[in-house]
Amino acid sequence: MGVKFDDLQKDVSDAARDLGESVKKDVEQATGGRFQSSAPQSTNAIVAVLITLLFGPVGAFFCWWLFAHYGFIKSLFYAIAFAIGLTLCAISAIVLVGYLLTPLLYIYLVYHVYRAVYNAPL
Repeated sequence: MGVKFDDLQKDVSDAARDLGESVKKDVEQATGGRFQSSAPQSTNAIVAVLITLLFGPVGAFFCWWLFAHYGFIKSLFYAIAFAIGLTLCAISAIVLVGYLLTPLLYIYLVYHVYRAVYNAPL
């Protein structure tokens, strides 16, 4: 048996590296060099959704500011606007409309944070 394990391992790693480089070149050629992985954005967006679900407008403020790279003032403005909106919806629960409006506004808040973080520049 003339094949050693080290030689086989080296051949496999070389083949895998060559295949990876070939696929990368093919994708860049097919997309005109505009290919970017969406893994960081999607991971950050999911984390931002979880933070917003747990902490509401305060969590959304930090997600917009740190993940979506909005300015401090813009993030603060959005957070205050959503906090006021959620408060008004909760108060309107007295006339039963708030029971529908509050969850809808909260869902929109989560969607807005997800979209902002997912579309944020790297």
